[in-house]
Amino acid sequence: MSRCSVTSAKSEESRVKSFEVASHRTLPALKSEPAWAVSGEMKRIQLASLALSATLAGCSTTPVATSDARSVEALRWSAPVEGSGTLIVKRDSGLMGAACAASVYVDGVLIGALWPSRKLTIYLPPGEHLVGARNGSLCGGAVSEGSFVLAREQLRTYRIAILDAGGIAIQPTAF
Repeated sequence: MSRCSVTSAKSEESRVKSFEVASHRTLPALKSEPAWAVSGEMKRIQLASLALSATLAGCSTTPVATSDARSVEALRWSAPVEGSGTLIVKRDSGLMGAACAASVYVDGVLIGALWPSRKLTIYLPPGEHLVGARNGSLCGGAVSEGSFVLAREQLRTYRIAILDAGGIAIQPTAF
């Protein structure tokens, strides 16, 4: 059975603790520092993290042209019907909230999920409708809704923007 003995030596000048193991090997000395002290490498990591946070904090998403957004198959109302109006819902590009898909609802019915720079096109009967978006629970689970009136053969385009602090907005767009 190996037996270890630990001895502690304190020096006023260096405040270094050294530990002696029974095998007569001495472990590297550890400096005794206050709990709030940070090493040089840790300071660099903290500064890099702070810079990245400051960069991302000002990041909001950017509108995408309808022609540049990639189409995603809608779960409902994806085929045109005579006399219907067209609703395009697209999601902005950008890093904010990119880890989560935004669920899209029309009149309380889930019609699909959008990742950044994607769009859904659906065909609805004329009348008043409610469009909503919810980002994933991992990204805050925020909800945004808006109502609109769609006329026969009219085109309405909405964009989903992910806001700072995990918020979400769905709003009409001209982009």
